[in-house]
Amino acid sequence: LLLGVGPAPSGLIEPTVEHYLSIVGEWMSANGEAIYNTRPVRKYHDGNVWFTGSKDGKTYYAIATFEVDESVGKTISWQGNIPQKGCKMTLLSTGQSLKFTVKNGLVTVYLPKNIQGNMPVALKFKPASL
Repeated sequence: LLLGVGPAPSGLIEPTVEHYLSIVGEWMSANGEAIYNTRPVRKYHDGNVWFTGSKDGKTYYAIATFEVDESVGKTISWQGNIPQKGCKMTLLSTGQSLKFTVKNGLVTVYLPKNIQGNMPVALKFKPASL
C-alpha cells in the first residue's frame, strides 16, 4: 500500500499523518483478510462497494465506503455478486452475522447500529454459483 507520505523537514512524521496511518493500520488489522491473498472477481465494483475473492473463489469480500455525512444505521446495496442461498454474511472486523436480502438481483445488507463513523466496512460471504 503506497500512502504517499514522507517526513517533515525535521525528518519526523507529522503527528496528523501518524494519526491517519494508525487508523489505516487498525482497519487493515481488522479487515486485511479482504485485501491480502485475494483476487479480483468478475464484477469487482458496484457503486460504493468493491469486491475481492479468495484464491479458490469460494469466498467473496465486499468492501463498502460511505460519504462523510452518512448517518449510523447504514445499509449496503449492490447488484450482482449474489450471495449463495442460505449462506452467512459476516462483518469481517467482528465476525458478527448480518441480515441481508436479495430481490431482483439487488443485494441489501443491514449493518448493526453500533457501526460508528464513516470508515469502510468489509463483509464476507459465499457467492452463488457463477
